[in-house]
Amino acid sequence: MSSYQRVFEQYYNHIKKLMVLYCCNTQQAEDFTQEAFYRAFKNIDQLREPEKFKSWVYQIAVNEARKYYNKNEKLVFMDPDTLQHRQENITEIDTVNVRMHVSELLYRLDNDSRAILILHYFEDLPINEIARILDIKEGTVKSRLHRARVKLRTLLDAEKNGLNII
Repeated sequence: MSSYQRVFEQYYNHIKKLMVLYCCNTQQAEDFTQEAFYRAFKNIDQLREPEKFKSWVYQIAVNEARKYYNKNEKLVFMDPDTLQHRQENITEIDTVNVRMHVSELLYRLDNDSRAILILHYFEDLPINEIARILDIKEGTVKSRLHRARVKLRTLLDAEKNGLNII
């Protein structure tokens, strides 16, 4: 087995999980994941610190998704049954209903807010790592994370009060 294949197998599921959470479309997630690895392996000579490969591939994958959604300005959603089936294999939150609800709320947020929340809460990445992945300052990550939490809280409150905020 080549070293590329070992690295691919080691990190593939992590990257795909991130992409499925980010775009909620398994085909697009697969495309973004494969493109990220392709670009990473193609440009491996640019990686200065090999121990940071995982965060480097995260950065490439997130950037690919962001470029796509900025260009196309739309998300393609799965139907709830497919989403429920996929989510069971993706995350370890207590119940499928909670996962579905959290996913639905995430997809109401803008791309930057969604990326920050996913990287911090689903991938358990620290602020400095998120800053490196998204190529922004740590202070920017903190303020975006705060704003994303406020937006999510607003959506939850609106839902609790029977309002439909998009």
